[in-house]
Amino acid sequence: MKKILKFIRNKVFPQKEIIIPGEFKTDDDYYTFFFTKHPKWSKPEPNKAEISRLYEIEKMMQIAIETHGSEKLKIIDFGCGRGWLAKKLSVYGNVVGIEPVANVVKYAKNLYPSIEFEVGSIDKLLDKQVDIIVASEVIEHFEEDNKLKYFKAFNGALKENSFCIITTPRAEVQSEWLSYRKDKGQPIEKWLTEKQVYELAKSSGFEVVSKKILQERANDPNSPILDLYQIWLFKKL
Repeated sequence: MKKILKFIRNKVFPQKEIIIPGEFKTDDDYYTFFFTKHPKWSKPEPNKAEISRLYEIEKMMQIAIETHGSEKLKIIDFGCGRGWLAKKLSVYGNVVGIEPVANVVKYAKNLYPSIEFEVGSIDKLLDKQVDIIVASEVIEHFEEDNKLKYFKAFNGALKENSFCIITTPRAEVQSEWLSYRKDKGQPIEKWLTEKQVYELAKSSGFEVVSKKILQERANDPNSPILDLYQIWLFKKL
């Protein structure tokens, strides 16, 4: 019976296997492919997973708007990739997208010429004082020893009583989630538990305003729905 049900599921919900080139010489080569050529992650408009996160991010943006009043917000989309989120956030104020891979920044500028993008990493935060920093699906790609450094850099680039929005997958479900994935994954994937994110934020001078858990199913009809994404709104003390 199980084999019959699996056959039916595969017919009704066929799996779309993404072909990814075998070995990349550098991490930059990987992300250039991922954000400029991958059929799911290179489009101008957000995909299904991105839309679900965007919905929660926008609700958190409303809290920041209420705090800052009617002034036009200064926003950083850190680790912006192809820039889709920076484009969506531009309705709230002036957005700068920061991305370490030059080829990806060039692609983002072509997709969204009205948005400002910069090549770099936390070095670009040193001269910034903004109202909101958003880092969506970014911190899991930092090495463990660097995560606190990035959180502190986010805090340092914010004005007093300003906000940081972090979205990242939950380490509590990493092994199960990855068991359904067909590709090898990204070069660095160091997922964090909710407790780890909380402690990093607290150690960096943030307080928690809100947290949301989003469910997602892997690209496999046999995958269960998992509590995959953790979305945090932090306020600089």
